[in-house]
Amino acid sequence: TVATISFPFVFLLGNPLGLSLLLPLGIFLTGKRFTTGKKIREGRGDALPSKITHDIFSVGRIAVMVKTTALYLFTALVPLKLLFFRKFGEEYRFKEECKKELDSFNLKFYLSLTLIIAFLALGFVLNKLFWAGWFVILIAAFSNYKLLGQFFAERYMYPACIGVVAILAMLPEQAYWVLVGLYIMRTHSFIPVFSSNRELYLNGIKQDPDEPINYVNISDWYMMVERDMSLAGHYIQMSIAKDPADYKAELNFASLWRM
Repeated sequence: TVATISFPFVFLLGNPLGLSLLLPLGIFLTGKRFTTGKKIREGRGDALPSKITHDIFSVGRIAVMVKTTALYLFTALVPLKLLFFRKFGEEYRFKEECKKELDSFNLKFYLSLTLIIAFLALGFVLNKLFWAGWFVILIAAFSNYKLLGQFFAERYMYPACIGVVAILAMLPEQAYWVLVGLYIMRTHSFIPVFSSNRELYLNGIKQDPDEPINYVNISDWYMMVERDMSLAGHYIQMSIAKDPADYKAELNFASLWRM
């Protein structure tokens, strides 16, 4: 995953021997597996309508970058909604209304910009502007200035979150321990989600019930693992109800029919 690309650069601030990780990163990026996968994806893109594949940077993309960065920052600071797939930007390539909303300099844009500026200001006040910038700069690689396969993914946050932790560690002691307690409680409640794919997919539905792919995922589980076609069909129908044009739900429905 692209999330690992920024990891070697963490060692610019520590043991320089860690920069040796740039070597396997370079081997990976120039190796057969990566280059072959890149060519396959480019080939698939050539077969699709140009209006959904051409990644042309425009002024509106600045609004997208700010909103994406702010969502990553908010998720790091207030990790209440944690899941694998969320309904944020997933339809940007395909639905004009989604693209128009994300490209617009609307209230969400200004609220997002305010959050980012406030975080940088907090870093300045606490004499930790470097770490505030660390988060913003590292997460900028995943802000969709170049559209990613997954518009928003929590796994992209890992190296960037070092900056958030460094900022929070400088808070007054009472506020610090309150936050530590809250984060421990959230971590304790979230860990069971990874006990199985079933729990992971059900958590996706619980956290973001409007995202069709969460229903598709759990229908896969019931079809292929539990072999419960009734429940699989139930979740496929729920996915189609959320988005009748979602081809992934239709594919699962066809698979269910064959089984």
